[in-house]
Amino acid sequence: MGLATYAVNGAAPSRHVAPTSVDAVVAAVREADDVGQAVVCFGGRTRLEVGNTPARYDVALDLGALSGIVEHEAGDLTATVLAGTTVGDLARTLADKGQMWPVEVARPRSATVGGIIAGAAPGPSRLRYAHPRDWVLGIRAVRGDGTLTKAGGKVVKNVTGYDLTRLYAGTYGSLCVIVEANLKLWPLPDSERTLLSRFDDIAAAWDAIEALRREGVELDAVVTADRAAASYVGEIGALALLRLRGARPVVARLVDAVSRGLTGCDPDDARPGLLEELVDVPFRAGVGLRLAAPESRMREVLQGAVGIVRFDGAGTAFLVREKADETWVTRWRDAAETREGSAILERAPLSLRQRVDTWGTPILPRTLAARIKAALDPRGTLAPGRMAGGL
Repeated sequence: MGLATYAVNGAAPSRHVAPTSVDAVVAAVREADDVGQAVVCFGGRTRLEVGNTPARYDVALDLGALSGIVEHEAGDLTATVLAGTTVGDLARTLADKGQMWPVEVARPRSATVGGIIAGAAPGPSRLRYAHPRDWVLGIRAVRGDGTLTKAGGKVVKNVTGYDLTRLYAGTYGSLCVIVEANLKLWPLPDSERTLLSRFDDIAAAWDAIEALRREGVELDAVVTADRAAASYVGEIGALALLRLRGARPVVARLVDAVSRGLTGCDPDDARPGLLEELVDVPFRAGVGLRLAAPESRMREVLQGAVGIVRFDGAGTAFLVREKADETWVTRWRDAAETREGSAILERAPLSLRQRVDTWGTPILPRTLAARIKAALDPRGTLAPGRMAGGL
Protein backbone atom coordinates (compact mmCIF):
# COMPACT_ATOMS: atom_id res chain seq x y z
CA MET A 1 0.00 0.00 0.00
CA GLY A 2 1.58 3.29 -1.12
CA LEU A 3 2.06 6.26 1.14
CA ALA A 4 -0.36 8.31 -0.98
CA THR A 5 -3.20 6.18 0.40
CA TYR A 6 -2.40 7.59 3.86
CA ALA A 7 -2.71 11.22 2.78
CA VAL A 8 -4.82 13.38 5.08
CA ASN A 9 -6.35 16.52 3.58
CA GLY A 10 -3.46 16.95 1.19
CA ALA A 11 -0.63 15.97 3.59
CA ALA A 12 1.21 12.66 3.16
CA PRO A 13 3.57 10.83 5.56
CA SER A 14 7.12 9.67 4.96
CA ARG A 15 6.42 6.17 6.32
CA HIS A 16 3.67 3.98 7.70
CA VAL A 17 3.45 1.40 10.48
CA ALA A 18 0.82 -1.33 10.82
CA PRO A 19 1.20 -2.82 14.33
CA THR A 20 -0.51 -6.07 15.23
CA SER A 21 -0.12 -5.79 19.02
CA VAL A 22 -0.47 -3.19 21.75
CA ASP A 23 3.25 -3.41 22.47
CA ALA A 24 3.99 -2.64 18.82
CA VAL A 25 1.79 0.49 19.01
CA VAL A 26 3.68 1.62 22.12
CA ALA A 27 7.00 1.09 20.34
CA ALA A 28 5.88 2.95 17.21
CA VAL A 29 4.62 6.01 19.09
CA ARG A 30 7.66 6.09 21.38
CA GLU A 31 10.03 5.91 18.42
CA ALA A 32 8.27 8.77 16.66
CA ASP A 33 8.20 10.88 19.81
CA ASP A 34 11.91 10.30 20.46
CA VAL A 35 12.92 11.67 17.06
CA GLY A 36 10.32 14.46 16.88
CA GLN A 37 8.08 12.90 14.26
CA ALA A 38 4.32 13.44 14.09
CA VAL A 39 1.83 10.55 14.00
CA VAL A 40 -1.68 10.32 12.55
CA CYS A 41 -3.80 7.27 13.44
CA PHE A 42 -5.90 5.31 10.99
CA GLY A 43 -8.76 2.93 11.64
CA GLY A 44 -11.46 2.19 9.09
CA ARG A 45 -10.95 5.55 7.33
CA THR A 46 -14.66 6.31 7.35
CA ARG A 47 -14.20 9.83 8.77
CA LEU A 48 -10.52 10.47 8.22
CA GLU A 49 -11.21 13.81 6.52
CA VAL A 50 -12.61 15.31 9.72
CA GLY A 51 -10.08 17.78 11.07
CA ASN A 52 -7.72 20.38 9.71
CA THR A 53 -4.66 19.46 7.66
CA PRO A 54 -1.89 18.24 10.01
CA ALA A 55 0.72 20.87 10.83
CA ARG A 56 3.29 18.04 10.70
CA TYR A 57 2.82 14.49 9.48
CA ASP A 58 5.56 11.87 9.32
CA VAL A 59 4.10 8.51 10.38
CA ALA A 60 0.81 6.89 9.40
CA LEU A 61 -0.16 4.55 12.23
CA ASP A 62 -2.57 2.01 10.71
CA LEU A 63 -4.47 0.17 13.46
CA GLY A 64 -6.55 -1.99 11.12
CA ALA A 65 -4.66 -5.15 12.06
CA LEU A 66 -5.04 -4.52 15.80
CA SER A 67 -8.41 -6.24 15.92
CA GLY A 68 -10.32 -8.91 17.74
CA ILE A 69 -12.36 -9.54 20.88
CA VAL A 70 -10.05 -10.03 23.85
CA GLU A 71 -12.77 -11.03 26.30
CA HIS A 72 -16.55 -11.31 26.31
CA GLU A 73 -18.33 -11.64 29.64
CA ALA A 74 -21.82 -12.33 28.36
CA GLY A 75 -23.25 -12.67 31.86
CA ASP A 76 -22.00 -9.21 32.79
CA LEU A 77 -22.94 -7.64 29.44
CA THR A 78 -19.35 -6.48 28.86
CA ALA A 79 -16.65 -7.08 26.26
CA THR A 80 -13.04 -6.05 25.81
CA VAL A 81 -12.05 -5.41 22.19
CA LEU A 82 -8.99 -4.16 20.34
CA ALA A 83 -9.31 -0.76 18.70
CA GLY A 84 -9.14 -1.94 15.09
CA THR A 85 -12.16 -4.24 15.45
CA THR A 86 -14.88 -3.17 13.05
CA VAL A 87 -18.32 -2.55 14.46
CA GLY A 88 -19.71 -4.98 11.89
CA ASP A 89 -17.47 -7.83 13.05
CA LEU A 90 -18.25 -7.01 16.67
CA ALA A 91 -21.99 -7.02 15.98
CA ARG A 92 -21.88 -10.44 14.33
CA THR A 93 -19.92 -11.98 17.20
CA LEU A 94 -22.13 -10.47 19.90
CA ALA A 95 -25.31 -11.46 18.08
CA ASP A 96 -24.40 -15.13 18.56
CA LYS A 97 -24.81 -14.48 22.30
CA GLY A 98 -27.96 -12.41 21.90
CA GLN A 99 -26.21 -9.11 22.63
CA MET A 100 -25.17 -5.90 20.91
CA TRP A 101 -23.09 -2.78 21.38
CA PRO A 102 -25.86 -0.20 20.84
CA VAL A 103 -23.77 2.25 18.84
CA GLU A 104 -24.79 2.83 15.23
CA VAL A 105 -22.59 4.63 12.73
CA ALA A 106 -22.09 5.00 9.00
CA ARG A 107 -20.25 2.22 7.18
CA PRO A 108 -20.23 -0.37 9.97
CA ARG A 109 -18.25 -2.87 7.90
CA SER A 110 -15.30 -0.45 7.94
CA ALA A 111 -15.77 1.76 11.01
CA THR A 112 -13.63 0.60 13.94
CA VAL A 113 -14.41 0.68 17.65
CA GLY A 114 -11.38 2.86 18.36
CA GLY A 115 -12.28 5.28 15.61
CA ILE A 116 -15.90 5.50 16.73
CA ILE A 117 -14.84 6.43 20.26
CA ALA A 118 -12.07 8.79 19.19
CA GLY A 119 -14.34 10.52 16.68
CA ALA A 120 -17.51 10.51 18.82
CA ALA A 121 -19.22 9.17 15.73
CA PRO A 122 -22.82 10.33 15.21
CA GLY A 123 -25.68 7.99 14.40
CA PRO A 124 -29.45 7.60 14.68
CA SER A 125 -29.10 5.22 17.66
CA ARG A 126 -28.36 8.25 19.84
CA LEU A 127 -32.11 8.88 20.09
CA ARG A 128 -32.42 5.94 22.48
CA TYR A 129 -28.88 5.02 23.47
CA ALA A 130 -27.18 8.44 23.71
CA HIS A 131 -23.46 9.00 23.03
CA PRO A 132 -20.94 6.24 22.16
CA ARG A 133 -18.90 7.20 25.25
CA ASP A 134 -21.86 6.15 27.41
CA TRP A 135 -21.20 2.58 26.29
CA VAL A 136 -17.50 2.58 27.13
CA LEU A 137 -16.42 1.39 30.57
CA GLY A 138 -12.67 1.74 30.17
CA ILE A 139 -9.89 2.36 27.70
CA ARG A 140 -6.25 1.44 27.26
CA ALA A 141 -4.45 4.14 25.32
CA VAL A 142 -0.95 5.24 24.34
CA ARG A 143 -0.06 8.86 25.02
CA GLY A 144 2.16 10.98 22.84
CA ASP A 145 5.37 9.97 24.64
CA GLY A 146 4.63 6.26 24.20
CA THR A 147 3.29 5.66 27.70
CA LEU A 148 0.61 2.95 27.85
CA THR A 149 -2.20 4.11 30.14
CA LYS A 150 -5.47 2.77 31.47
CA ALA A 151 -8.65 4.67 32.26
CA GLY A 152 -11.88 3.33 33.70
CA GLY A 153 -12.40 -0.38 34.23
CA LYS A 154 -14.34 -3.45 33.15
CA VAL A 155 -17.45 -3.09 35.27
CA VAL A 156 -20.36 -0.66 35.22
CA LYS A 157 -19.79 0.55 38.78
CA ASN A 158 -16.36 2.08 38.37
CA VAL A 159 -15.32 5.30 40.13
CA THR A 160 -11.53 5.11 40.06
CA GLY A 161 -9.68 8.28 39.04
CA TYR A 162 -10.70 10.87 36.46
CA ASP A 163 -13.13 9.83 33.75
CA LEU A 164 -10.61 10.00 30.93
CA THR A 165 -12.74 7.72 28.78
CA ARG A 166 -15.13 10.62 28.30
CA LEU A 167 -12.28 13.07 27.73
CA TYR A 168 -10.82 10.94 24.94
CA ALA A 169 -14.15 10.74 23.09
CA GLY A 170 -14.11 13.22 20.24
CA THR A 171 -10.38 14.02 20.35
CA TYR A 172 -9.68 12.25 17.04
CA GLY A 173 -6.37 10.72 18.07
CA SER A 174 -4.89 14.06 19.13
CA LEU A 175 -4.44 13.18 22.83
CA CYS A 176 -3.84 9.45 22.70
CA VAL A 177 -3.95 6.36 20.53
CA ILE A 178 -6.80 4.15 21.73
CA VAL A 179 -5.67 0.52 21.56
CA GLU A 180 -8.31 -1.33 23.58
CA ALA A 181 -11.78 -0.61 24.93
CA ASN A 182 -14.00 -2.20 27.56
CA LEU A 183 -17.55 -1.94 26.29
CA LYS A 184 -20.93 -2.05 27.96
CA LEU A 185 -23.39 -4.20 26.02
CA TRP A 186 -27.16 -4.50 25.66
CA PRO A 187 -29.48 -7.46 24.94
CA LEU A 188 -30.59 -7.87 21.35
CA PRO A 189 -34.29 -7.09 20.95
CA ASP A 190 -36.70 -9.93 20.27
CA SER A 191 -38.22 -8.05 17.36
CA GLU A 192 -37.35 -5.16 15.06
CA ARG A 193 -39.31 -3.26 12.40
CA THR A 194 -38.34 -0.29 10.24
CA LEU A 195 -41.19 1.73 8.77
CA LEU A 196 -41.09 4.32 6.00
CA SER A 197 -43.38 7.29 5.58
CA ARG A 198 -43.30 9.83 2.77
CA PHE A 199 -44.20 13.52 3.03
CA ASP A 200 -44.49 16.54 0.76
CA ASP A 201 -41.87 18.36 2.84
CA ILE A 202 -39.62 17.58 5.75
CA ALA A 203 -41.36 19.98 8.15
CA ALA A 204 -44.49 17.83 7.94
CA ALA A 205 -42.38 14.78 8.80
CA TRP A 206 -40.96 16.54 11.85
CA ASP A 207 -44.43 17.58 12.99
CA ALA A 208 -45.67 14.00 12.79
CA ILE A 209 -42.67 12.56 14.62
CA GLU A 210 -42.91 15.16 17.36
CA ALA A 211 -46.57 14.26 17.82
CA LEU A 212 -45.68 10.58 18.19
CA ARG A 213 -43.05 11.35 20.78
CA ARG A 214 -45.44 13.59 22.74
CA GLU A 215 -47.84 10.66 22.85
CA GLY A 216 -45.11 8.49 24.36
CA VAL A 217 -44.53 6.22 21.36
CA GLU A 218 -41.12 4.69 22.05
CA LEU A 219 -38.97 5.03 18.92
CA ASP A 220 -35.60 3.31 18.69
CA ALA A 221 -34.21 5.47 15.90
CA VAL A 222 -35.53 8.04 13.43
CA VAL A 223 -33.91 9.47 10.32
CA THR A 224 -35.59 12.14 8.21
CA ALA A 225 -34.45 13.46 4.86
CA ASP A 226 -35.75 16.24 2.64
CA ARG A 227 -36.24 15.87 -1.11
CA ALA A 228 -32.69 16.84 -2.00
CA ALA A 229 -31.11 14.38 0.42
CA ALA A 230 -33.58 11.59 -0.38
CA SER A 231 -32.58 11.76 -4.03
CA TYR A 232 -29.16 10.33 -3.05
CA VAL A 233 -30.87 7.02 -2.22
CA GLY A 234 -33.20 7.02 -5.21
CA GLU A 235 -36.29 8.26 -3.36
CA ILE A 236 -38.70 11.03 -4.30
CA GLY A 237 -40.08 13.40 -1.69
CA ALA A 238 -39.26 13.86 1.97
CA LEU A 239 -38.79 10.71 4.04
CA ALA A 240 -39.18 9.61 7.64
CA LEU A 241 -37.64 6.27 8.54
CA LEU A 242 -38.53 4.93 11.97
CA ARG A 243 -37.05 1.87 13.66
CA LEU A 244 -38.97 0.05 16.40
CA ARG A 245 -37.42 -2.54 18.71
CA GLY A 246 -38.45 -4.60 21.69
CA ALA A 247 -40.51 -7.64 22.65
CA ARG A 248 -42.77 -8.86 19.84
CA PRO A 249 -46.06 -7.73 21.44
CA VAL A 250 -44.54 -4.33 22.16
CA VAL A 251 -43.28 -3.88 18.61
CA ALA A 252 -46.67 -4.92 17.22
CA ARG A 253 -48.31 -2.26 19.37
CA LEU A 254 -45.75 0.35 18.28
CA VAL A 255 -46.24 -0.48 14.60
CA ASP A 256 -49.97 0.11 15.03
CA ALA A 257 -49.36 3.42 16.81
CA VAL A 258 -46.93 4.65 14.17
CA SER A 259 -49.15 3.53 11.29
CA ARG A 260 -52.06 5.50 12.75
CA GLY A 261 -49.94 8.52 13.63
CA LEU A 262 -48.06 8.99 10.36
CA THR A 263 -50.01 9.82 7.22
CA GLY A 264 -48.76 7.77 4.31
CA CYS A 265 -46.85 5.32 6.50
CA ASP A 266 -46.22 2.01 4.73
CA PRO A 267 -47.36 -0.79 7.07
CA ASP A 268 -44.73 -3.03 5.51
CA ASP A 269 -41.08 -2.68 6.41
CA ALA A 270 -38.92 -0.25 4.44
CA ARG A 271 -36.71 -1.81 1.82
CA PRO A 272 -33.70 -3.55 3.36
CA GLY A 273 -30.69 -1.33 3.89
CA LEU A 274 -32.51 1.99 3.43
CA LEU A 275 -31.69 3.22 6.93
CA GLU A 276 -28.00 2.47 6.43
CA GLU A 277 -28.09 4.17 3.02
CA LEU A 278 -29.55 7.36 4.50
CA VAL A 279 -26.96 7.41 7.28
CA ASP A 280 -24.28 7.10 4.60
CA VAL A 281 -25.50 10.03 2.46
CA PRO A 282 -23.33 12.68 4.23
CA PHE A 283 -20.26 10.60 3.43
CA ARG A 284 -21.10 10.22 -0.26
CA ALA A 285 -22.09 13.79 -1.01
CA GLY A 286 -19.49 16.26 -2.23
CA VAL A 287 -19.88 18.36 0.92
CA GLY A 288 -21.25 17.29 4.31
CA LEU A 289 -21.66 19.77 7.17
CA ARG A 290 -22.63 18.26 10.54
CA LEU A 291 -24.82 20.49 12.69
CA ALA A 292 -25.29 19.86 16.40
CA ALA A 293 -27.66 21.78 18.65
CA PRO A 294 -30.08 21.24 21.50
CA GLU A 295 -32.90 19.16 20.07
CA SER A 296 -35.40 21.85 21.06
CA ARG A 297 -33.63 24.34 18.77
CA MET A 298 -32.72 22.13 15.83
CA ARG A 299 -35.66 23.23 13.71
CA GLU A 300 -34.60 26.85 14.18
CA VAL A 301 -31.08 25.97 13.04
CA LEU A 302 -32.36 24.17 9.94
CA GLN A 303 -34.83 26.89 8.89
CA GLY A 304 -34.42 27.41 5.14
CA ALA A 305 -31.87 24.63 4.66
CA VAL A 306 -31.81 22.28 1.67
CA GLY A 307 -30.18 18.86 1.62
CA ILE A 308 -31.05 17.71 5.16
CA VAL A 309 -30.38 14.34 6.76
CA ARG A 310 -31.46 14.54 10.38
CA PHE A 311 -31.07 12.05 13.21
CA ASP A 312 -34.26 13.10 14.96
CA GLY A 313 -34.18 13.30 18.72
CA ALA A 314 -30.39 13.14 18.77
CA GLY A 315 -29.56 16.82 18.24
CA THR A 316 -27.70 16.04 15.01
CA ALA A 317 -28.31 16.86 11.36
CA PHE A 318 -26.22 16.97 8.21
CA LEU A 319 -26.47 19.39 5.32
CA VAL A 320 -25.34 17.80 2.07
CA ARG A 321 -24.68 19.15 -1.39
CA GLU A 322 -22.22 18.60 -4.21
CA LYS A 323 -20.52 22.01 -4.10
CA ALA A 324 -20.22 24.74 -1.49
CA ASP A 325 -18.18 27.83 -0.72
CA GLU A 326 -17.06 29.69 2.40
CA THR A 327 -20.23 31.79 2.47
CA TRP A 328 -22.42 28.69 2.67
CA VAL A 329 -20.39 27.17 5.50
CA THR A 330 -20.35 30.45 7.41
CA ARG A 331 -24.11 30.90 7.06
CA TRP A 332 -24.97 27.53 8.59
CA ARG A 333 -22.18 27.70 11.14
CA ASP A 334 -23.63 30.97 12.41
CA ALA A 335 -27.11 29.42 12.46
CA ALA A 336 -25.86 26.63 14.74
CA GLU A 337 -23.44 28.56 16.94
CA THR A 338 -25.93 31.32 17.75
CA ARG A 339 -28.29 28.61 19.04
CA GLU A 340 -25.87 26.85 21.40
CA GLY A 341 -24.69 24.48 18.70
CA SER A 342 -21.81 23.78 16.35
CA ALA A 343 -21.11 23.05 12.70
CA ILE A 344 -18.29 20.69 11.75
CA LEU A 345 -17.17 20.25 8.17
CA GLU A 346 -17.18 16.45 7.89
CA ARG A 347 -16.71 16.13 4.15
CA ALA A 348 -15.40 18.66 1.64
CA PRO A 349 -12.96 18.98 -1.26
CA LEU A 350 -9.45 20.06 -0.33
CA SER A 351 -9.95 23.45 -2.00
CA LEU A 352 -12.71 24.29 0.50
CA ARG A 353 -10.86 22.83 3.49
CA GLN A 354 -7.92 25.07 2.76
CA ARG A 355 -10.18 28.13 3.14
CA VAL A 356 -12.49 27.07 5.97
CA ASP A 357 -11.66 25.79 9.43
CA THR A 358 -13.15 22.37 10.10
CA TRP A 359 -14.38 23.14 13.60
CA GLY A 360 -15.66 26.69 13.81
CA THR A 361 -15.65 28.37 17.23
CA PRO A 362 -13.97 26.02 19.75
CA ILE A 363 -16.27 24.85 22.54
CA LEU A 364 -13.35 24.50 24.95
CA PRO A 365 -11.23 27.65 25.58
CA ARG A 366 -7.97 27.33 23.69
CA THR A 367 -5.80 27.93 26.76
CA LEU A 368 -7.45 25.04 28.59
CA ALA A 369 -7.32 22.77 25.54
CA ALA A 370 -3.63 23.58 25.09
CA ARG A 371 -2.91 22.63 28.71
CA ILE A 372 -4.64 19.28 28.26
CA LYS A 373 -2.75 18.66 25.03
CA ALA A 374 0.58 19.50 26.69
CA ALA A 375 -0.15 17.18 29.61
CA LEU A 376 -0.97 14.15 27.46
CA ASP A 377 1.15 14.84 24.38
CA PRO A 378 3.95 17.19 25.50
CA ARG A 379 5.91 17.16 22.21
CA GLY A 380 2.89 17.44 19.93
CA THR A 381 3.48 14.00 18.46
CA LEU A 382 -0.16 13.04 17.88
CA ALA A 383 -2.02 14.71 15.00
CA PRO A 384 -0.59 18.21 15.55
CA GLY A 385 -2.75 21.00 14.14
CA ARG A 386 -5.75 18.79 13.39
CA MET A 387 -8.00 20.01 16.19
CA ALA A 388 -9.74 23.31 16.90
CA GLY A 389 -7.41 26.22 17.49
CA GLY A 390 -4.60 24.51 15.57
CA LEU A 391 -3.79 22.12 18.43
